Amino acid sequence: MPKTATGTMKNNTGIKLLSGTSIYYGTIAIIEKLGIKYQYALVDEKGIRYIYLGTPSYDFASIARALKGSLYTLATEQDILQNKLFGNKVVFINLPEYKDQQVVMLLYLNDGIRLVQMEYGLYHKSKTYLKSLFID
Repeated sequence: MPKTATGTMKNNTGIKLLSGTSIYYGTIAIIEKLGIKYQYALVDEKGIRYIYLGTPSYDFASIARALKGSLYTLATEQDILQNKLFGNKVVFINLPEYKDQQVVMLLYLNDGIRLVQMEYGLYHKSKTYLKSLFID
């Protein structure tokens, strides 16, 4: 079992651990459902998954439509700040079977895209926590 990181750091495999997370090796249903690839996944004690996608060029709008879902994008700095989020762009992937159960969002950051998945009930309570993991 990998040790939990005590700060944001990169290990010799190029995995950037976030504070309080460990590497996740299990299957990830949302990745399989979306039909995308990822570089590595992290998980914290709250069960929030942080899946590093790198810099892929997926058409997430088409993927969501094919799954009878939709996207909601926060692309301006003002929208992102008003929603107490961070990054260059935030895209929520809304799938019918996850409605009011799971929040799935893509965080577009300078080092690539992370898909973050968490329980719906944790989302509003976790915004400041999430920001603290990524913004030093």
